[in-house]
Amino acid sequence: IFGAHPTSSRCMHRAPAVPAMSSPTPAASHFDVSPELRNVHARQAEIHQLRAREAEFTEQIDRAHRAREEVRAALEETEAELETAVLAPVAGGVDPTAAFPDEILWMILVRVLAGGTCGRVCRRWHAVCAGATAKKQAWEWRWAGYTHGKATPRTLRGDAESEIYSLATSLNHALYCGDVDGEIHVWSTVTNTHLQTLEERHTAAVLALVVGNDGTVYSASADSTVRLWSGEDGSHLRKLKGHTGEVTCLAVGLDGTLYSGSDDTTIRVWHHTRVGGTRYLRTLEGNNGKVWSLALSNDGRLYSGVAGNVVRVWSAVDGSDLGALEGHTHAVLTVAVGADGTVYSGSEDFTLRMWSGLDGSPIRTLQMGDGVLYIVIGAGNTVLISDGENRVSVWNGGATPVRTLQTFKSFVDVMAIGQNGRLFIGCRDDRKVYEL
Repeated sequence: IFGAHPTSSRCMHRAPAVPAMSSPTPAASHFDVSPELRNVHARQAEIHQLRAREAEFTEQIDRAHRAREEVRAALEETEAELETAVLAPVAGGVDPTAAFPDEILWMILVRVLAGGTCGRVCRRWHAVCAGATAKKQAWEWRWAGYTHGKATPRTLRGDAESEIYSLATSLNHALYCGDVDGEIHVWSTVTNTHLQTLEERHTAAVLALVVGNDGTVYSASADSTVRLWSGEDGSHLRKLKGHTGEVTCLAVGLDGTLYSGSDDTTIRVWHHTRVGGTRYLRTLEGNNGKVWSLALSNDGRLYSGVAGNVVRVWSAVDGSDLGALEGHTHAVLTVAVGADGTVYSGSEDFTLRMWSGLDGSPIRTLQMGDGVLYIVIGAGNTVLISDGENRVSVWNGGATPVRTLQTFKSFVDVMAIGQNGRLFIGCRDDRKVYEL
């Protein structure tokens, strides 16, 4: 007993048997996530991503707002430069934007800004406006509205008591209308209001009107006289005598030289300045019939359409006879000269003829089934022709019209181009003036 190793009382007994334990179940089986919970976690993650993107976009928007303010400031500066450029004098004292409608100025501004910085606007503005291509595109863009019926001509004078025989526009946005009674009415093309009726009226129909470069208004009448009026207040300046028949047409040069054509077969030449007054220079004879129309070219030539079936050519410098453009078979009723010197003539033979301004050679002859009543030249050498079917067609020198404007209620007897490029037409029979 004494040699035994002492032990606790528990060591004296065997430990009870412990039952064997089975392998533990994997933990995943106790924490399995339901599909619904997984969907919640996914939406939370997506919200986190979207908020991050929102913050990114918010920063981009803030940067865009700052950039927009910079653009606005630059645009204001550019518009100021543009206004200065338009109003600034250019070569020769001629504003190249004068013939442009207001709508087209903004189109050109976009084109200018697209190609350069603000500092280049002024130079490019003048270059674009002076370009013949831009002017032609501007006019064609405007006429398209009237062709498709999207635009309606404005009736500028719709309450006339007398037939309208002549029209002319001035630099101060005035429209002069000559009527069968010998009166000249002045209208504002801006407000469409009657401004005045000129005193010292003619004693017969006013057959022609032109406005000189200095604003002087010239009128020709069936009473065989030419009258001069102030473009500032409409006061009568002088009456010119000398013709023995109706004075049918007028043309005036930039230097104040006035040409008056008559059915007495002559063209009388006068010179007028505000300081020196008016003096008679010479008489051009040899027209072979009544003088129906006159037109001046930029190279110093005078063209007269006459009843003798030709277009007579004269030197605007000394009055010498330079020959004739032959080809028409009836009286030449209307003549116009394009900016490039091309001569256009319309005749009672129902043809429109085009001639070279260099040597007088024929360029093209067009059969006009409805006749040619009147021709005017617009910007970019656009040619507008009224015919015997109460229409105005737009040409660009080709063999066919670019487009034909709407039909009016009566013949379009006279036309005039305003300083902003607007077309004014007078219909004698319905006694109205329309603006397109």
